[in-house]
Amino acid sequence: MLTKQGVLMEYLALLRGINVGRNNRITMADLRAAFTSARFTNVRTYINSGNVMLTSSQPPDVVQERSQAVVREWGLNVPVSTFVARELLKVLAPAPAWWTAPAAGSISNAIFVCPPTSPDKVLAAMGAVDDEEEQSRVDGPVIFVTSKATKFMDTRWSRTPAAISTQITIRNVQTTLKLGELLAERV
Repeated sequence: MLTKQGVLMEYLALLRGINVGRNNRITMADLRAAFTSARFTNVRTYINSGNVMLTSSQPPDVVQERSQAVVREWGLNVPVSTFVARELLKVLAPAPAWWTAPAAGSISNAIFVCPPTSPDKVLAAMGAVDDEEEQSRVDGPVIFVTSKATKFMDTRWSRTPAAISTQITIRNVQTTLKLGELLAERV
């Protein structure tokens, strides 16, 4: 989806692997300042894991490039996935009930695919689903996954190959749904 210059659109930028252990440390205040200095407006972060909501008049491909440049300028070697808020909300709205309200003892995550990779490439590299251990569904750039908590370590997502792990970023169901709520307030 392209936007005409001057038309403000809401975006979500998801940074992979921010503030995990000792690597890729940045405060959310510094992250907001970095995105603001890159001439994004209405910059807001949610929790300490690289979730950035912003406004821009630039088209999605430019926002993606500029977001990645912001991260590189801070010396962070992490991929960024950017989404047009309205488009992402269309993906999250019909999320499966088994994902939004998982059964007791289950874990639900949203796997966000970082460009230029596609969900099909990620799934092909991950291998076949074990229907007894997990449920999954692809909707646009998001893979919804639910598994039994006691069996999570047996699922393919707990053993993500290094070549794929750098091409995805994962948010749990609570964070994903909250981001959806916050985006809905902004659009």
